[in-house]
Amino acid sequence: MKKLKSMILTSAFIITNFSIVIGQNAESGLNKISTKKWDVKKTDFRFEPQSLEAGLQYELGKKVGVRIGADLVYTTLDKNKFKKNNKEKTKLITKYIACNVQFSNASSSFNAIVLEANNMRRMTKIKGFTTQFGYGLGMQRNQFSGEREGNSPSGRTYWLANVNVGMGYTFNRKNAASAILFSIRKNVLFYSNLKLSGTNSPFEISFIRSIKK
Repeated sequence: MKKLKSMILTSAFIITNFSIVIGQNAESGLNKISTKKWDVKKTDFRFEPQSLEAGLQYELGKKVGVRIGADLVYTTLDKNKFKKNNKEKTKLITKYIACNVQFSNASSSFNAIVLEANNMRRMTKIKGFTTQFGYGLGMQRNQFSGEREGNSPSGRTYWLANVNVGMGYTFNRKNAASAILFSIRKNVLFYSNLKLSGTNSPFEISFIRSIKK
């Protein structure tokens, strides 16, 4: 019995010390490659109003519109690493829900109003260069102008899906105080029965202003 107890204690001692050595080597290895991998700081999930947006839209020969909205941030990633020349490389990635209202004069025959929510991802580099990508769903109401013949409806409602990409510049990266972005959207419209109605691809210039203190 004493011999068995001694063997168990000896085995436990060896395993413990072996684990410590492995852990130290692994930590050393992580320290060695830490300059090659991103050091990421991630915020907890939450919905927090961060900024307001206003945009001007234009589609060649078709429509002019304006967009206003608010950005609800749900997480941010602050990524840092040092390159071989010891220069720091930094990216600030913001993930948020953009809630928008759009008004447009689509043609001489009708106007349109759009309500939508987009899931967005914006990346800002240390010098302020900014890119973004997003997709969303919404609803568009076309209101026809002028007299309508017979029982023709005065308006029609559509479901809307979109994707958008853009790039621009953030003037105060640390606080994301203000930014200007140029983007293009691809909107796909569906009738209420989900049959395809059509598509459009407006260009947009947008201005962003932080409301977070």
